[in-house]
Amino acid sequence: MKREIWTRLALGALYGVGVWFLLYSGGEPAGALVEACGTVGRARAAQVTAFAGFGLCAGLISLLWKRETMSFLKKSLISFLIVGTGMALWTWTLHGWDWQHQEGVNLWIGGTLILFVMDWARRFYGCRRDVDSIREKLKLTPPPSMLRWRETMPDMVLIAAVELVLPPLLRLVDARDFPVLTGLLYPYLVLPVVCFSSALSLGKRWGITPLYPVVCAVLTIPHIFWLYNSSALFQAGVAGAAALLGNLVGAAVRAYRKRNSA
Repeated sequence: MKREIWTRLALGALYGVGVWFLLYSGGEPAGALVEACGTVGRARAAQVTAFAGFGLCAGLISLLWKRETMSFLKKSLISFLIVGTGMALWTWTLHGWDWQHQEGVNLWIGGTLILFVMDWARRFYGCRRDVDSIREKLKLTPPPSMLRWRETMPDMVLIAAVELVLPPLLRLVDARDFPVLTGLLYPYLVLPVVCFSSALSLGKRWGITPLYPVVCAVLTIPHIFWLYNSSALFQAGVAGAAALLGNLVGAAVRAYRKRNSA
C-alpha cells in the first residue's frame, strides 16, 4: 500500500513537471515570479517545484478516490480543496501571491472550477459504471424505457449543471477585455469533452440513447443568449455532435464486449 502511495505521488510530480515543460520550458518565467525570487534561475526552479506540487495534487486526488470507506460527497469536497491548492500553485507561477491582481484571481477560481468539474464528472461516471455492473451481474437491471429516457435522466441532471450553471460562474470571474474562460476554454475544451465523455459512458452502459445528444445541444441555448449572442450558436452543434459521437462509440464498445463475452 505504501509503495502504491509513493508511486502515485511520484508519477503525479512527474506529470506536473511534464505540464511545465510543455507549457513554459521554452520561455522566461513571469516577471512577478522573477521579482519575488530575485533571479531568473531561482524563478525557474520555483516554477518547476510549483508544477511538481500541482502534479502531487493530481496524485493525491487519484489516491483519494481509491478509498472505499469514504462517502462520495466527502471525496468530492476534499477533491475540490486539493484542486484549488494545485491551481493556486499554478497561478503563483504567473502572478505571485498578489491577490489584488484580478487576472490571477480569475485564473485561480476559473481553473479550479473547470478542472474540478472535469475530474468529478469522470469519477461520477466511473462510480455509475461500477454500480450498473453490479446490478447487471445480480440481474437487478430494470427493463429498458422508451428511448432510454429513464436511464439517461441522471446524466441529464449532470450535463444540465455543467451547461446551465458553470458558464455563469466562469463569467463572474472571467476577464472583461479578453474572456479566456468563457470565450475559449469552456466552448472549445470543457463543453465537448464533458459531452463526449458522458455520452461515451452512457453508450457503454445502455447502448444508443437518442435523447441525450439532443438534450446536450438544447441546454446550451439559454446561456448562449444570456452570456453570448447568436454567433455562439455553434456551441449547440459542438455539444450535440460531441455527445452523439461519444454515444455511438460507447454503443459500439458495448456491442463488441457483448459479442466477445457471448
